[in-house]
Amino acid sequence: MALLQGARSRLGLLRPNFLTSRGFVRFKKTCPVQVSHLDHLVLTVKSVPDTIKFYTTALGMQEITFKVGPPRSKASTELSPAEGDIVQHTPCLLLLLLLLHQGDRKALGFGVHKFNLHQLGREFEPKAKHPTSGSMDLCLITKTPLAEVAAHLQVCGVEIEEGPVQRSGSVGPITSLYFRDPDGNLIEVSNYDTPSSE
Repeated sequence: MALLQGARSRLGLLRPNFLTSRGFVRFKKTCPVQVSHLDHLVLTVKSVPDTIKFYTTALGMQEITFKVGPPRSKASTELSPAEGDIVQHTPCLLLLLLLLHQGDRKALGFGVHKFNLHQLGREFEPKAKHPTSGSMDLCLITKTPLAEVAAHLQVCGVEIEEGPVQRSGSVGPITSLYFRDPDGNLIEVSNYDTPSSE
């Protein structure tokens, strides 16, 4: 036993800073942070328009356009009297101002969540260390019966790779269909299984 402890000591395994000194994170037994839910995640994609078309058509998501930076107050988006006078006589300026106020970031909304979209090679900062397209594996929950989902995907020309199959969701058993988006991300669409009434 003493021999083993001596070897560990020589290797530095018993030093308190062994983990942190080698780039590892030291975890505490208790943590004050309580994560409540996922707000959004970022999809890095080869084509933002193709991704928007797929998710809005096949899965009924909503296209969202937003501006980088903190949200603007209502007052900051209203035109001053001088700006209004100029716009009244210059329709092209009105269009330009509307575009500037609208923003150019794209996202896909569903429920209270969203996917922010990054164009591969033109990602926004900060970003993942190695952003790549087609590396996601996502499970989305729907109340639409899977038979209806499957029929709609077939109409959209989306090939179902697997399913319906039984899987385990975060709060119980689910039944799932698997297919791919334009980047090759694996998309799982699922129904939570309802207990059969006896």
